[in-house]
Amino acid sequence: MKNNHNIPWKKLDQVWIADNSQSDKIIQFIGSFIFGSCPLNSYKYLLEFLYQKGYSLIIYRFPFNPFGFNHWQISFQLLKQQYQAREYLIKKFHKLNDSHSVNKYLDNNNY
Repeated sequence: MKNNHNIPWKKLDQVWIADNSQSDKIIQFIGSFIFGSCPLNSYKYLLEFLYQKGYSLIIYRFPFNPFGFNHWQISFQLLKQQYQAREYLIKKFHKLNDSHSVNKYLDNNNY
C-alpha cells in the first residue's frame, strides 16, 4: 500500500482534500471524538485503501476539546467546513475548465 505521503492532500483550513480523478465517487469522512483529531494518522490505512480504490476523499478534523464540548457548535462548524470544501473544489475546477470535475462535486449522488 502507498503511504499517506503519496496521497496528494490539499489542506483547506481544518479539512484535507484528495481528489481522485479515477472515479466520480466522493467520501466525506469525519473521525471519532478522539481519533478524529488527527485523522490522517489515525485512519491512515483506511484512507490509503479508499484512495487506491479510486475515491476522492474529504477529511474533516473532529475538533477535540474535552472542556468545552458542544454538539451544536461542532455540528455547525463541520457543516460550514463541508460547504467551504465543496465550494473550493467547484471553483478550482471551474477555473481549470474541467467540467467533469465540476459536475462531480455538484452532483449530490456522488457523495
